[in-house]
This record gives sequence, structure tokens and C-alpha cells, in this order.
Amino acid sequence: MNTVPVTAMSASRASREWYMTVVAVAVSAVARAGIGWVRMIAPGGPADSGDGGW
Repeated sequence: MNTVPVTAMSASRASREWYMTVVAVAVSAVARAGIGWVRMIAPGGPADSGDGGW
């Protein structure tokens, strides 16, 4: 009879792990996009090279 609480607890743990995975993926994606954006606007970055060097 105690399979229901165990199942509920494991489901809660699984949903929490899924949430943490989604948060980690979102944070890494935002960090990667932010790093790319900083590289694009930074002097000497890809956006600054090959355009005459002004």
C-alpha cells in the first residue's frame, strides 16, 4: 500500500530534476548567446574585423 507515496515522491523528484535540467540548458544557452554578442560588439571581434578597421 505504500507504493503510492513512493511513486508520488519519485515523480516529484523526477519533475524537479527535469526543471533543473531545463534551467541549466536555458542558462547555458543565454550565457553562450551573451558571450557571442559580446564578441560581436567587442573591438577586434568578428564584427570589427574585415570592415576597413575604423
